[in-house]
Amino acid sequence: MSLQTVPNCVVIGSQTGGADGANYRFQIIKGFGSSFTCFGVFYPNRKETQRIGIVPDVEVKPTILGIQQGRDEVLERAVLFAKKGK
Repeated sequence: MSLQTVPNCVVIGSQTGGADGANYRFQIIKGFGSSFTCFGVFYPNRKETQRIGIVPDVEVKPTILGIQQGRDEVLERAVLFAKKGK
């Protein structure tokens, strides 16, 4: 998220899960507990990230085939972007 504040920076990858902030754990009754995230995390423009996550500029998701072939599809896309600018 902080990288996206840099001029001309492009974030390539997949969207994060959107669970952020400190995790507060508590016991309800003996042997049973729960937890929740308890701080808001926001982009510099005040856009919320909770339940949304960090949204990349160029979305690339690894595929099962790519993993089976030992490829890093996110890195490959980043190299292509660096070479062609798109």
